[in-house]
Amino acid sequence: MKVKYYFFYWIALVVLLISCEPDDIIAPDGIDDANAINDEDQNPSGTDLNYEYGLFTTSAQQDLERPIYSYYDLDNKRWNVNEKYESKYKNSVSIWSVFNDIIPHSIYNPLMYEFYIYTQPEDSDGSTVAGFVQLSDSKDKFLLAINETLYDSVDVKANNISIIYTSIHEYFHMESLNNNQLDDDMSSSECNTIYQNEGCAKSSSYLYEFHQKFWADLSSRSNATFSVSDFVSEYATTNDIEDIAESFTFFVFRSRPTNPTFVKDKKVAFFYDYPELITIRTTLRRNFGDYDLSNEKNKNKTDLLQNMMHTCSQRHLHPTSASKKLTF
Repeated sequence: MKVKYYFFYWIALVVLLISCEPDDIIAPDGIDDANAINDEDQNPSGTDLNYEYGLFTTSAQQDLERPIYSYYDLDNKRWNVNEKYESKYKNSVSIWSVFNDIIPHSIYNPLMYEFYIYTQPEDSDGSTVAGFVQLSDSKDKFLLAINETLYDSVDVKANNISIIYTSIHEYFHMESLNNNQLDDDMSSSECNTIYQNEGCAKSSSYLYEFHQKFWADLSSRSNATFSVSDFVSEYATTNDIEDIAESFTFFVFRSRPTNPTFVKDKKVAFFYDYPELITIRTTLRRNFGDYDLSNEKNKNKTDLLQNMMHTCSQRHLHPTSASKKLTF
């Protein structure tokens, strides 16, 4: 399938996430999981390590401008593996298994058509890209990709906080930029809210409501000045799209703010106005149960993510063509 290339990247400041409460990355709260989504198809057949797969040559990886190890086609329930990286196949499926363990099939399936595992060399500043999504030409579903570097095959249940964090962040990009949230038939000149590459944000969309509350008074929709009281992470200053995705991820991981005074806490509290998002939060937190997300167990991975952080001003990629605009 030909796709339109609009990328959304995050480099998580997990040190901020875990510094708030030193005992555990996951903050306890009193939400009853009775409202969680129970998905009978939580682990589709694509998570089977012995699942049948086909091989492809390097032409597919050239489309995404980075080495692709493999990708899972959700419609056909089939893995496609780069013949050059066939030895990485089981790691790819294991990452997909972590994703499936946390995010129910009924939540991601309407939004996603392929799941990619890729690698990317470090930039000159030592940073790399943890994950991204891109919208198809039909503007109805996304490709979601995870960097294989984040995977720890030694202790899958303990050392994969980075994959879980990345998955939740990228999932919310799909949730907030799909065609139920944005009008893809409207041009930028016709848009009366805020315009994305994916379309015009509907007045009731998560993104526009978030923008109106927290970005409307800023001089620009991108590259805000970082403040520990205003943003949950430095990467959230990139633009309103990354800010809402980072804030949603903290919404899932952290306790509900009590009488929030800092802007960053108000951003997390924002999501509690949406019962459907509370249900999703409850479901994801319930699904953390099989994973040890304590700081001690995840030290190597949080250190890795910290090494991957960078400020927005340090990172700039020029598009290779007008049709391949890269957004961070």
